[in-house]
Amino acid sequence: MMNKKSTLEVIPNHIHIEFDPFKIKPITKQIKIYNYLDKKQRISISHPRTSYFLINGFKSAWIFPGIALSFSIAFHGDISRTYSDCFNVTSDIEDLTIEITAVPSFKGLINNINLPKEINFGNVQLGKTMKFKFTLLPLSNKELTFLFIFTKLNADCQIHPKKGKVENNKPLDVEINYLPTAYVTLNTSVQLFMPEVSATPYYIKIYATTKPGYVSNTETLDPPKISPITNIKKKKQQRKTKTKNEIKEKLNVNVKNLTIHDTNLMLIRKSKSVKSKDSSLLGPFGREPTEDLARKRNIESNFQKTVDTLKKENEKSLFHCRTKLVESNITQDFVKEIIEERTTNWLELKDCLDLDSQINQTQYLQQRPIRHINRVLNVSFSSVFSNVWFVRFERQKKFIEVIRKIIIYNRLTKRLEALKKLPYERNKSE
Repeated sequence: MMNKKSTLEVIPNHIHIEFDPFKIKPITKQIKIYNYLDKKQRISISHPRTSYFLINGFKSAWIFPGIALSFSIAFHGDISRTYSDCFNVTSDIEDLTIEITAVPSFKGLINNINLPKEINFGNVQLGKTMKFKFTLLPLSNKELTFLFIFTKLNADCQIHPKKGKVENNKPLDVEINYLPTAYVTLNTSVQLFMPEVSATPYYIKIYATTKPGYVSNTETLDPPKISPITNIKKKKQQRKTKTKNEIKEKLNVNVKNLTIHDTNLMLIRKSKSVKSKDSSLLGPFGREPTEDLARKRNIESNFQKTVDTLKKENEKSLFHCRTKLVESNITQDFVKEIIEERTTNWLELKDCLDLDSQINQTQYLQQRPIRHINRVLNVSFSSVFSNVWFVRFERQKKFIEVIRKIIIYNRLTKRLEALKKLPYERNKSE
């Protein structure tokens, strides 16, 4: 990537050339240089390091702002391999290095020798062998030597033959076998070396998966045989799915006369018509376990909040927060009781304050415990019970409801499991 603050820009900044490995011909690429300064610059271009690349045009020149300076670079290869080189574009301010790569193109190689790019075995059963075959075609008037090498060693995947020669007019069949011995996912690649074609290897990717419970989707991966075109009419596929009216069952049953056993049989029959999972059971309200779990989680998430609110409400009921007397409750006796209570409390408080101030009066301090001992306690018991039991009941009620639902659900599941085994035991006895 070019720097945004650069005064020069070369397009393309990386020169990539692909050539045919069977017929190596000279290839030229056009290159342009742009000047981002407001004044002209003098630039010079150095030649590439190797003799396989040659710059045609100039060595140094002036470049004006807003005008592109173009030149060409030519590639001359002798054998099929990867070529790498570079050249420099220098000015008074900046020096740029441009990389050049020339790679043999495998497009013609795939068409001439019939090579696959990828091999996907799909889902393969454990211990089952999958095969893939392809043919190596010979070159024109040449022998083709080859060698297969895995990038990662894998004992489950093998190639026959791994190396050899393809003679004139004698195509050679290559077979790749895959025998999984464990539940794994295969993702590897094979390098194919062909010195007569290219010095760089050709890569073939291989994929496969082996999982428990999966069935192989293909028996063999041989290339499909193309059959001649025929005017055979395709048969219409029969509809396998049922409509909503076909799924619904009309049950003309008197609900009042149904027993628990009858309702359980109806629930099992309904689950079979809907084609649900064998392990799915319906709850007491006709709900699936997933729906019951969602309801339980919702209750559990809000359970602590409800307990706290009930606790606060019940604690408020024990006390009152009235600051003023209501007219309906005001009586002379009630007012006298309040005045007497407040006067006694005030006198006790005053005595305590006097005791704290008169510390030196030892005689009065000795009489203080005697006064408290001789005081008569007026204890009165109310006929109305306090509602502390109600708070405990409201707290335990939620736990009792949850335990009751769990017991009902466990009983129902045991009953349904026993009913599901009844037809199997009858057939076995018969």
